[in-house]
Amino acid sequence: MAELTDKQLTRYARQVILPEVDLEGQQRLLESSVLIVGAGGLGCPLAQYLAGAGVGRIRLADNDLVELSNLPRQVAFSESDIGRSKVEVLAGQLSRANGDTEIDLRVEKFDARSAGDMLSGVDLVIDATDSLQARLDIDSTTRRDWSGQERITGGQWLS
Repeated sequence: MAELTDKQLTRYARQVILPEVDLEGQQRLLESSVLIVGAGGLGCPLAQYLAGAGVGRIRLADNDLVELSNLPRQVAFSESDIGRSKVEVLAGQLSRANGDTEIDLRVEKFDARSAGDMLSGVDLVIDATDSLQARLDIDSTTRRDWSGQERITGGQWLS
């Protein structure tokens, strides 16, 4: 494990003083990789908090565009983002917020075709989608192709 830089020690000072995190835990966060499927009402704040906490690599997957109706719940976006890719807008914001976090974009839907590439090299999958079919696809694919790894499902579906 690489040692934290002085800048990182200052940035993450409030976390490393916690016995549940400490220096070793912060280093593990910086070396971790998370796939977030869905960049909407749940995926946006998750990505923001994970980047802020110092997760080393965040892979964002969503093929949706920012719409006016998203703005009340998806505060990473603004009116000037309407019509743009959610993951592209969110990636820019995360990169500006924390240079320690590498952002990997997938402007595509998670399905059987894209699953292998999306799952490659990640430590954790977070299902932040809003459709039942997407949740079922993620569940069946991760059970089949990614057994033994961690995954989290959250939110609700609006099918």
